[in-house]
Amino acid sequence: MRAKCDIFIRTLCLVFSFAYFTALGARFGDAILAANAVLMNFQNIMAYGLDGFAHAVEALGGSAFGAGSRARFASAVVRTTAWAVGASVLTGLVFYALGEELIALFSDLPSVRHDASIYLPWLIASPLLSVLSFQLDGIFIGTGRTAEMRNAMIASLAGYVLIVQWTAPALGNHGLWLALMAFMLLRATTLLAYYPRILRQLR
Repeated sequence: MRAKCDIFIRTLCLVFSFAYFTALGARFGDAILAANAVLMNFQNIMAYGLDGFAHAVEALGGSAFGAGSRARFASAVVRTTAWAVGASVLTGLVFYALGEELIALFSDLPSVRHDASIYLPWLIASPLLSVLSFQLDGIFIGTGRTAEMRNAMIASLAGYVLIVQWTAPALGNHGLWLALMAFMLLRATTLLAYYPRILRQLR
């Protein structure tokens, strides 16, 4: 029950981060709001893909952790993360090569397409900036370290809210996307700070 509560809080923070992003984007006008909605489809496509590798490390890493095998655990983490990084590079390349065409699939409004194209580079970079946060989520769930994952998410959300207070007024919608990418990096950084605790249990 405690783990479920931790995961619920973590998910609630994640949902809030995207809702807050949308609410702030609305301040820049309807065209920007629509463009951000189009680009969020790219983010969702990426998330579904990376979640697959996170589930893999959750299962394989969790099994190795339960068996107390440091070698198996390290192998599971390295192999699944290598595949995840490769997939994130491929996803970024697809967004780079076909981004304009994908935008056109989601909107037929010239103004929305134009604005979405301006901010497309953030989505091209997003897979590589996000991949470690997805993998680490899987690792922490698989090893039962959900309290640390919850705490890391709360800290990351707090950092994101603070960052966006500066970046959005200073840089406009670019500042919003910058803060969101910083949020992904904060998630990875805070989880990495807890990661040695997992390794210590395997000694």
